[in-house]
Amino acid sequence: MIAAHYGCSDVFDNLIISLCKFTTLTSESVENLPTVFGSNTKAQTAAKTVFDLAHRHGNILREGWKNIMESMLQLFRAQLLPKVMVEMEDFVEPNGKISLQREEMPSNR
Repeated sequence: MIAAHYGCSDVFDNLIISLCKFTTLTSESVENLPTVFGSNTKAQTAAKTVFDLAHRHGNILREGWKNIMESMLQLFRAQLLPKVMVEMEDFVEPNGKISLQREEMPSNR
């Protein structure tokens, strides 16, 4: 909060980068991520803190955005993001929304 108040972006970036390491989102493979992240309350708390700080003080962040986006990509690949974050409006679809995640098609073997 002190770094954010005084606009110390380098200190704030280092804080975000350190917290992103505690989330274990970038160090785990996509296959193991749901079980490892889901069973680690410290990692979940670190992720919640990172995203909360980015939401409140995103204008101060510089290099920290890279780590936040890498974490978001890992959550996207592991299909752990909420539905509202992976859907967007589409005027062609009857329901008015389209998913950004690929659906696996069953193979015809």
